[in-house]
Amino acid sequence: MRIGIVVDGQAEAISLRSLLDRLSITGVTVAPPLYADMQPHASPAQVVRASEGRIVMCRQRSCERVVVLLDHETRADCPGIRAEAIRQAFTSAGHLDVDVVVKNRCFENWLIADLEALRARSPRKYNFPDGVIDRVRRSGADNVQATDLLDRYVDGGYCKRADSAEMCRVVRADRLAANSRSFRKLLRSLGHPAYSLQSRTAA
Repeated sequence: MRIGIVVDGQAEAISLRSLLDRLSITGVTVAPPLYADMQPHASPAQVVRASEGRIVMCRQRSCERVVVLLDHETRADCPGIRAEAIRQAFTSAGHLDVDVVVKNRCFENWLIADLEALRARSPRKYNFPDGVIDRVRRSGADNVQATDLLDRYVDGGYCKRADSAEMCRVVRADRLAANSRSFRKLLRSLGHPAYSLQSRTAA
């Protein structure tokens, strides 16, 4: 099965590709991500309208299913409930092949889910203290102010376009899954057998 990905960030569309290319899911090929201008506080109907053109492109690229990825950002509602509301809006619009994953809280929360690999790759650039790494492991990457952490400990400050691409080439999907429930939801949507029934705990 070929699965298309639609994301809400231009830098993410570029950087996420190297991470997805390293996923190994039997019988699944993930197409390069496509960017759509979807805003965190948009209504489900607005998300559908903003992404429909990209979904059509995914089908033109022989994708049998599409996963739409959205940031949760500062919203106060439950990411899972929002994802389901948007998925239902897609279904109502006739897009039965679309699943929705809401990143809690943003793409950077996935990047910080494997701080060990980043520090091992370049300890001068990614100078994360042991205490920070332990805090992410204990509380989960979804519960950390990710961009603040990156701005503080990435040498020279975090640059979304350049640094996210480099980080995606380094972080490991299994560690992201261990430390981020929302990343586990992505793996479940992509058909990863370890998360086919649930995404609460890491496999």
